[in-house]
Amino acid sequence: MEKLFVSYSIALELKKKGFDEDVIAYYDVQDNNKLKPIPSGEEINSFHANRNKLMVASPLYQQVLDWLRNTHTIDICHELDFYNHPIHTNGDWKYMGYECCIWKNREIEKDLSGETFDDYYKLMDYAIREALKLI
Repeated sequence: MEKLFVSYSIALELKKKGFDEDVIAYYDVQDNNKLKPIPSGEEINSFHANRNKLMVASPLYQQVLDWLRNTHTIDICHELDFYNHPIHTNGDWKYMGYECCIWKNREIEKDLSGETFDDYYKLMDYAIREALKLI
């Protein structure tokens, strides 16, 4: 399930850019930036009193996409890469990876269609880093 959350380095950059949405997990800076769930019960008051010193919020990838779109009018549009790198096997076309474009205010800011990523999360990490440069 950890792969559903952005990395510590992206979470830290999001914090610097003003990300302040509610999250269900955080990176504990006192425990080697280990990903942990937000505490509940009796621990919650102490946690919230010290949260800016003790944690870096770790949003889900989807939360970041929503925040970029709703707060900064930045959209990351990704798709399977059939066109640049198709493979034809046994009568079927297969894809080799993912590609994307980054839009700001309904204008293309960064076209990554020439680059193919073999892993969805590698693509999202790269695209989010590029999108954060637009803020």
